[in-house]
Amino acid sequence: MPRISVIYNGDDIGMVDRKFTYAEMVDPASCNAGRNRYHLKSKDSARMPYQWKNSTSAGFSTKAKTWLPVHSDYKTLNLETQRDLHITQYEQSVMVKKRAHGSLNITVCYLKVLCIMRAYGRDGIFVLFGFIDVP
Repeated sequence: MPRISVIYNGDDIGMVDRKFTYAEMVDPASCNAGRNRYHLKSKDSARMPYQWKNSTSAGFSTKAKTWLPVHSDYKTLNLETQRDLHITQYEQSVMVKKRAHGSLNITVCYLKVLCIMRAYGRDGIFVLFGFIDVP
């Protein structure tokens, strides 16, 4: 696990998935599942256009309509406005990973908190993921 990292489209700026209606679906598996089961098969919510900036179609396209809709929060949550917040954290974590040395400690704390610590020399990253039942 020390050399494994997964960054999904939009993770670097804090993008979140959005719910799609059946009419918005384009993924064949979800369309074929039917109106009552499409949400069980859909991958579309994780394939939304990347939110580059606060402009038409979040800067992903100059067209007003994209193949999949842009999330409604693109005016405040986009690369241009998030540059100093999330990007710096991602750049720092990638730099530690590139060194491919050091230690990795993964543990579960307090039943619903995943703790990950990666250290190399005097540099380190400590990440907590909380898994709770409320938003």
